[in-house]
Amino acid sequence: MFLEAREATVQLIVVDSEYHQSVASVYANPRSGPLDENASANFQSPEGGVYLLRVQAFPSAAGARFRFMVYQVNVAPETRSATQSSARQSTPASMRTSR
Repeated sequence: MFLEAREATVQLIVVDSEYHQSVASVYANPRSGPLDENASANFQSPEGGVYLLRVQAFPSAAGARFRFMVYQVNVAPETRSATQSSARQSTPASMRTSR
């Protein structure tokens, strides 16, 4: 989850709807920086998992303007094996020309 606040201080909380437990949260205020630089900790979702998003402004009477983004990370293993290439590195001695 990423959060950007344009007005007020905002907290975004991710709650597991089955167990009613908070799984991640993130705070932001107008000085927190852009959306893509203010992330919550990573959390895993079981297949078919449902989450509730709660937003709270501080102070509680404050109006808030904010944006958030949910970013899915593909954790599946890669399908190709890792490859390694080696490049020959030239040294000063090998770059000398003969006369």
